[in-house]
Amino acid sequence: MEMKMKAKKEQFKQCKENPSLIMFHCKNCKDPKCSGDDIQVILNMHHVNVKKEFANLYIVRENKTLRAKEADYQTNGDIICRNCGQIWGTMMVYKGLDLPCLKIKNFVVYFKDKKCTSKNIYKKWGELAINFPAFSYADHYISSEED
Repeated sequence: MEMKMKAKKEQFKQCKENPSLIMFHCKNCKDPKCSGDDIQVILNMHHVNVKKEFANLYIVRENKTLRAKEADYQTNGDIICRNCGQIWGTMMVYKGLDLPCLKIKNFVVYFKDKKCTSKNIYKKWGELAINFPAFSYADHYISSEED
């Protein structure tokens, strides 16, 4: 029993440190949308997709009730699946950069290595035991200047 527990702990640790082991699929149409490698975290709470190609998969719909403005960021619209219309999260403007901020409850999480966990639907990002890297503003500001 002790050996089983140690093995399970080791597998959990491997998954926690490796975001590339997961894929996010739309909750409604079940199509794969992005990998855990595409996700970065802003201010330890906002999970954003940083891949430019991700923009081809969603439509931004204005939502006047969302017009929340904080010190460093603001939200100004919903992002919805281009295929089925499922809301995925909000469009966030962070220090002048438009970034899709995802809500995990709108995705089904698939693990490439089934040993990690069996749960596929999460309500909060904290339930998913993966360490996503912090958002690097400098990297994305430079790449947005090139466009």
